Amino acid sequence: MTERPVIARSSLLPAASLSGNDGGHFKYPSKDDCPARDQHTQMPRDYRAWHEKAREMRDTHRQVRCPVCGYWAIWTPKAAE
Repeated sequence: MTERPVIARSSLLPAASLSGNDGGHFKYPSKDDCPARDQHTQMPRDYRAWHEKAREMRDTHRQVRCPVCGYWAIWTPKAAE
């Protein structure tokens, strides 16, 4: 029986998922610490409520990164097609 190599879990994730918009790590510990948090879309804090709201918005909005903190915290209306 051959042994399978041990791979660190973080090496399986793409680099972009671990970094902010500038290629480095997120600039703040949470999106609530961002100085531009007034630009963030207000979303429910509860896990299920957040996903329900996101499901409602996915057809009419798109989620973009905050240019200050790098979190995906801003929802903008989709352009009319």
